[in-house]
Amino acid sequence: MDEKSLSPTEYQWFCKKCSLFKNLRMPRPKIVERPFWGAQKAMERPDMIRYEENLFSIINRITIHHSRRMTSDPLWEIRQLQEVYLLKGYGDTPFHYFVDRDGAIYEGREIGFLGSHVKGGDFGNIGILVLGDYDAQGFPSGRNQWNSLIHLIAWQMVMFNLSPSALFPHSYFERTDCPGAHIRDRMKDIKKTVRELLKKR
Repeated sequence: MDEKSLSPTEYQWFCKKCSLFKNLRMPRPKIVERPFWGAQKAMERPDMIRYEENLFSIINRITIHHSRRMTSDPLWEIRQLQEVYLLKGYGDTPFHYFVDRDGAIYEGREIGFLGSHVKGGDFGNIGILVLGDYDAQGFPSGRNQWNSLIHLIAWQMVMFNLSPSALFPHSYFERTDCPGAHIRDRMKDIKKTVRELLKKR
């Protein structure tokens, strides 16, 4: 992987470390960038806190969420989620990435901004939202969804030198059912599969 594979926003945050990417053996997953899913421009609001330090010394964990929705149109869903949070007073969607039921990955809040997805635990925390209601439906909803989520997590762990022990369900930090019983039940399997993928690189 090299800097040419990064999105413009990723390049903005990571360009000082471009030499790092040339040595990575974990390819960047295909990610639908914000303009291509119709994201609204982020607003300057109190939750939009820009990391001032080197991201590689800040990012220390990844948290998985679910959307609690069962819709057939992922583009509509992530646009609607962003709109809901903007109406609540947030500056953008709280999550850094989305993964839909068919395995497509979407760019959310820019990685260089503090997320707003874990109350009191957002600093250094990447938020991944899996589209679907995983109390009501099984996980994964398809093989591509599983593979994409694993690849995204592994790629982030390589980027930020994390181990699978840095991966958590939302319910680890707050009293919530998120990310749904069926994802919580698979957390050990997710970590195991990520660990196996990391060993292959």
